[in-house]
Amino acid sequence: MARSSALAGRSSTLGFGSGGVLIAEIVDLSWNGRAVDMIEVTNMDSDGEYKEFITGMRDGGNLAVALNFTRDEYEDFIGGLESTDPEDYELDLQSGDVFELTGFVVNVDVVADLADEVICRVDIKVTGDPEP
Repeated sequence: MARSSALAGRSSTLGFGSGGVLIAEIVDLSWNGRAVDMIEVTNMDSDGEYKEFITGMRDGGNLAVALNFTRDEYEDFIGGLESTDPEDYELDLQSGDVFELTGFVVNVDVVADLADEVICRVDIKVTGDPEP
């Protein structure tokens, strides 16, 4: 019987820079991965009634991070939000797979639910080519 190669997310880490300071108390990470723009090039000579496309620019995606609120982490991300320079990040999965990303902090929210922990949600827009 085959065994699954699935990974548990619990050992994943995200840090500032390559091998840099780890971001504390992360409870959820979501990276929508890469995407590519499609450019429609349908013309009068196109075959049949089907549109034609070519590829355009690529997009490194967005990284969404949710963590237990700590003042230090919140201030680090607010600093990123206020900066005009992108920050380097390193996403490490339990498998040993490492992704190096550069991005801009574009949103920082604090969510205080009546029956739950206080969460800090951060959105990072990846710029350039993420390195697998």
